[in-house]
Amino acid sequence: MKLTPLKLDEFKKIPISSGKWELSYNDRTHLTKDKFLLIGDIVFPNEYRSCNPAPFELNLLNYEKIIGQKDEVLSDVKKEQKEQIIKVIPKEIYAEISQILLRQSLIAPDISSNLLEKLIRDKDFCNSHKVLFVDTNSVKNGFLYWLLRLFNFSNTMVILSNATQIELQKAGEMGRPKKNQRDIKRMLYRSESILGLYMEHQITKKNNIPTEILTLPYEVLGRIVESNQTVFADRLILEELRRFCKERHLLSTDIYMVTSDERLSRFIEIENLTKDILLGFPSKISDEFSIFSVQFDTIQKKWNSCSIYQFLWDFTLTFSISKLENKDTEEVVTLHIFPPDGHRHAQDWQEWRLYIEHSIPKTPSAIGIEGTKDYSLYADNSFFAWKECGLDSLLDGINVLSRLGPTTKDTLISKSRKSTWAVETVLYAIQGMGLVKMDKEKNIHPTDLMSIFINTWKEGDLTTLNQIFRNFRPYAILLETLKEKGALPFSEKEIPEISGRKIGTKGYPSIRNWGIALGQIYLGKTDVVYGENNVSQSEFQDTLFDEVMKLGGYGTSISAPEIIDALCRNLKITPIKFESLLNQTTQKGKFIIEAQSAAGGGVIQKHYVLRKKGESPRFREITLDGGLSLGGVPSFKSLVFRRK
Repeated sequence: MKLTPLKLDEFKKIPISSGKWELSYNDRTHLTKDKFLLIGDIVFPNEYRSCNPAPFELNLLNYEKIIGQKDEVLSDVKKEQKEQIIKVIPKEIYAEISQILLRQSLIAPDISSNLLEKLIRDKDFCNSHKVLFVDTNSVKNGFLYWLLRLFNFSNTMVILSNATQIELQKAGEMGRPKKNQRDIKRMLYRSESILGLYMEHQITKKNNIPTEILTLPYEVLGRIVESNQTVFADRLILEELRRFCKERHLLSTDIYMVTSDERLSRFIEIENLTKDILLGFPSKISDEFSIFSVQFDTIQKKWNSCSIYQFLWDFTLTFSISKLENKDTEEVVTLHIFPPDGHRHAQDWQEWRLYIEHSIPKTPSAIGIEGTKDYSLYADNSFFAWKECGLDSLLDGINVLSRLGPTTKDTLISKSRKSTWAVETVLYAIQGMGLVKMDKEKNIHPTDLMSIFINTWKEGDLTTLNQIFRNFRPYAILLETLKEKGALPFSEKEIPEISGRKIGTKGYPSIRNWGIALGQIYLGKTDVVYGENNVSQSEFQDTLFDEVMKLGGYGTSISAPEIIDALCRNLKITPIKFESLLNQTTQKGKFIIEAQSAAGGGVIQKHYVLRKKGESPRFREITLDGGLSLGGVPSFKSLVFRRK
């Protein structure tokens, strides 16, 4: 298993934007190793697939369907223990999902009617400067972050007690899995520690909220570590708040307490320690819960959205190992919070990373309407002009765009180091193929077909690549016309139009050469020939035998260009298929084939074929057994066929 450490911005370049995906997780604190508990699905509606990021719908399984997986996900647990372990899992899953949705502002917190009234109607309250003294729960569960978003991350200062920091560290220690002990609470402790630190990072580093951490005396900190009672930590937080106000000469009316602890709120109210208490909890969700990733917040009075990448990131920080699986395409995205070998890298340690495996089937497929597999669904037929666009330049452009992710045309021009005209021509073809979409602001967004294209190119699967290239209408028209007519003149001057459309003096050679390099077109001396036929080895051998007999029979030196040309035309195949079938024939057939340097008539035009992504040079000249090169004047011009 190859896992790639990625930052969130890098993870966003993996296309996940269509179809239906199953969502599951694994955590060794309470589940069997490598056994994933299915908790629901994520669906991308077809009508929104052109949006970037694509909105999605989250649907959770009900209680019965989750606990019904106990025999599979707890396969190494004794029967009498399974019921005890599994019965608490759904409740905790729903609670954690609720916190994820609150952190992403897709749901509002559960707050009092008085606070709700203040947030909606009191503009001075929302816009005035506030000092927020916060507890551990409100940091981790997202209530603090939700408030800061409401306040637009401005006019606020956050005060943390290092009692909170100790609690997060202590939770991390309590979250370590123990051998032969299954308990989901360990996962919850660990997620409290990790997400508490992550949310602090988002607040202080990403949004630059002024933050101060108050320091308790060393001997007091030691007692927090030793104590298992949260009431002790709560009392220390209150005393630290009292001391802070005294040292800074602040009145209690200058500070707001942000908490998700009702008991702590009552003590603060009785002791009159703050101006007001902002108490909020993640809203409770039940089984068979569904939510769309774009929601209107009536309190914030704005639309909030969460991308699939943000959701999965948060989900993985919570549940340790997450898996998103598309059953139609067999595509799988797996995210790990920890590297499997336990080895971390010091480079850029300040950046948060997850360890990601993206598995695409060997022959990837695009997901279309109602799950049908059809790459043409990505095509944009409004791009139909025959433009001069060499395959090498086109592939350069695809490479740059796949690395950049969402970008602008100016950035693409800068990164490509080519003229504006050249980049626009390449971008025209890439849009027609459906590898990218352009929004109203002219920003460029790769589609999920881009990832399929890149992975297919890495595999060297020319058949699938051709299906994607056919999305560009001029290329599809050329191959369709060749199939109908059998051959077309080599020179564009002899073809003023194809299918009623003018092709231009430079557009035809470019598109024609795509087909040659992709193994779909045979290039003759004066024409180009349809070469997409699927021919069996036995059919090839029979046709080869007939041509050998016509041209001189066994033991005779036969012109290599002549017999190659005859078979490519008669069987409607290309030299790359000829090469493969001839090699099969020498191994399994009735011939022994020798290449000779004796004179032979004719010259085979140069045929270069695209190699796998990353191989150099990008195109290879086809070479047959014995050293015969198909291109220019071959070093071996003749073939001799002998019986085995």
